[in-house]
Parts: sequence; C-alpha cells; structure tokens
Amino acid sequence: MAKIRILAAIVINALWTDEASGKTLPKFVTDELHGYMSCGILGRGFAHLYCKTYREYHAVAFSCKTRAVCPSCLGRRMSEGALNLVDHILPDVPIRQFVLTLPFCADAIR
Repeated sequence: MAKIRILAAIVINALWTDEASGKTLPKFVTDELHGYMSCGILGRGFAHLYCKTYREYHAVAFSCKTRAVCPSCLGRRMSEGALNLVDHILPDVPIRQFVLTLPFCADAIR
C-alpha cells in the first residue's frame, strides 16, 4: 500500500503541470489523487469508537470515497453494489453466468 501511495505522489508531482505546454491535469483527476493520498490517515480525521464487548477503544480513519483510484474504497463500493444486487434485485433462484469472448479480429466484422 505504501508503494502505491508513493507512486501516486510521484504522478501528482510529475504530471501536475507540463511546463513546456502549460497544461495541467483536469481538476477531477487531481481531486481523486489528493483524496487517495489522504485516505486512511489518522491525521486527516478519524472516528473514536468504543467496543463494549472487548472494552477497547479504536480509532478508525476516514476514507476518501473516491471512485477511480483508491483500491480500498473501490473494493468497498464493489462489495456494497454486489450486496445490493443479491439482497434487493436478483431473485432467490439459482443463477448461471456465461462469458463470451471474441478474438480481436471479430471486432472488425461489425
């Protein structure tokens, strides 16, 4: 996880501004990367929780809730989506999934 954060910091710094052309990354991209950089860091905010069963205190860091970059938040969103499908949308019957793959040359047939 630390390697990914370092890589994201390098990408932010390297691609922030292209000095030759003066172009910058779009705002939504920089917002996503900044959100990811602060995800799960206690210094950026946390909730202080108490477990009555084990009589322990826990600090839970806030998440970034980004949609594209953060693997932790994206995994959580995928799990919530799958849970919604199973609980509220798909009927309670056996379901089979088939995947059809075509070679690249078949795309040219269209």
